[in-house]
Amino acid sequence: MNADKVKELLKAAGLSVDVATITDNDQPLREAYGLDSLDMFNALLEIQNHTGREVPESDIEGLRTINDFVAYFSR
Repeated sequence: MNADKVKELLKAAGLSVDVATITDNDQPLREAYGLDSLDMFNALLEIQNHTGREVPESDIEGLRTINDFVAYFSR
């Protein structure tokens, strides 16, 4: 999975912000781009549905940036 695919899935998740404004893949999505907890939940759900992989609750806190999602779902 790459950053463009993650952004495509974020867009499909129907976030409350325009995914096109996410330009720095290393910035925390909540703090830098204003995603709220519902946005993050929907994003995670969309990515899990796409990949068929469920993220354990203990790993969720580590998924804060686009690059975090890329690294996690590429292993």
